[in-house]
Amino acid sequence: MLPTPGTICSRCRRPAVIVQQYSGLSLCEEHLRRDLETKAKRLIRQHHWVRSGSTIAVALSGRVASSALLFFLQRLLADRRDMTLIAFTLYEGDTTSPALIQASALTGALGVSWRPILCSELTSDREGFVQHCHAAAAALGADAVAMGETLDDRAVTVLTKVCSGRQRTLIGDGSCCGVDDQVPVIAPFSGIPIEEVAIYAGSLPIVPLPSRVPDSGNLSGAIGAFLAAYGINHPSARYALLSVYEQLAALNRPGAETP
Repeated sequence: MLPTPGTICSRCRRPAVIVQQYSGLSLCEEHLRRDLETKAKRLIRQHHWVRSGSTIAVALSGRVASSALLFFLQRLLADRRDMTLIAFTLYEGDTTSPALIQASALTGALGVSWRPILCSELTSDREGFVQHCHAAAAALGADAVAMGETLDDRAVTVLTKVCSGRQRTLIGDGSCCGVDDQVPVIAPFSGIPIEEVAIYAGSLPIVPLPSRVPDSGNLSGAIGAFLAAYGINHPSARYALLSVYEQLAALNRPGAETP
């Protein structure tokens, strides 16, 4: 949450830009950046997402989370000569769309190769979007597709599927689902709140498009609004749902016990 005026960083004497309710820390912009990158790197190590000789394709929408993710990965892999980072943007035919313009500008500023990928029909449904990303990354010859999913996205996914009776579809989900014909998904920001990612995005050379406003008229949008309000007084709620996601996603993987 935003700090009150006069709040200073818990690690230095500079003004704080955020208060992490779940950790009790107040952080300035620099220490928030370090904290976020440390957490994202830890998740990458845990899942073995970065491997020598691989090509990672970032699904770039031009919005806050995916733009921040591209920036983070570009910094992380800048000195790696054994890896390739590329980006792609899905679009339905409008070559003047803000997403394409934004993605082109950002990748140009960061020096990252970028491709627009035409899709006949895009969907806001996560499963459908992920399938489009699998296909695009495979067409680009990538070994993995990186998506700007945040802690909030994961929490909404879990609660939406539970409320709609589709919780079993979470089993084997995630980046290492063991599906041989699909490019695996990596999500280094999946344990980081969107408000922290948004502040981190302030370091981008190009101002990203704002995050998409949830549609309160559908189930996932309503759940997103509920979690945002509920999380004010219950900051650990999103992490509890993330834990559920990770435990279910780990099932049915090689070496995992099945229910």
